[in-house]
Amino acid sequence: MTETDVVHPADGDEAAEVTAVGETTEDSGGISRRQRIALVVLAVLAVFGIGIAVFSQTGSNTATSGQAAKLPGNMFEVGLQLHQNGQYEQALMAYKNVLETDPYSAPVHYNIGQIYQVRGDLVNAISEYNTALQTNPDLVPAMYNRALAFRDQGKNAEAISDLDSVLSREPNNVGALYNLGNIFIAEGRTNDGTQLVNRAIELDPTLLQGK
Repeated sequence: MTETDVVHPADGDEAAEVTAVGETTEDSGGISRRQRIALVVLAVLAVFGIGIAVFSQTGSNTATSGQAAKLPGNMFEVGLQLHQNGQYEQALMAYKNVLETDPYSAPVHYNIGQIYQVRGDLVNAISEYNTALQTNPDLVPAMYNRALAFRDQGKNAEAISDLDSVLSREPNNVGALYNLGNIFIAEGRTNDGTQLVNRAIELDPTLLQGK
């Protein structure tokens, strides 16, 4: 992921209506309502400093496509739809239902981590990213998001380690370059930090618009 810091959605941005994601209604052909839900390809949520990419069964991310294909499609799609709509409590219910049959699914734990991070629950977000990375150690978005969660906890050493891991896999990851540079600058490593920030701006000049 290459997203950099953007504005946090307002607190209380969740939908008030409770969706009964656990219910199944059969029609005359024996097909459940969940099975008729359109497949969501990608739910992208722009939040403060978080690179978001929720994975669907048709996602193009090669690091997770194989795992995503094993997920119980119906409930995973329900979770994605709710996640995309900002109905985080209901999305969590759907994702946790998936985990009952696939407890170590990297995409699902990653998506749950996103929701916790958006809501400011950094401890649980990091825990979910840890689980995702145990299953898929090369899941770059989880490394990136976890780094920013560590940064927001004031754990710069851990954040730097994760951002270094991201850059070892994606040397031109703008978000990792920019955020790592800012951490270095904040720690007094001005020359190193400035070089990284300048490199990020070279790759994405729109970063200057936020200054």
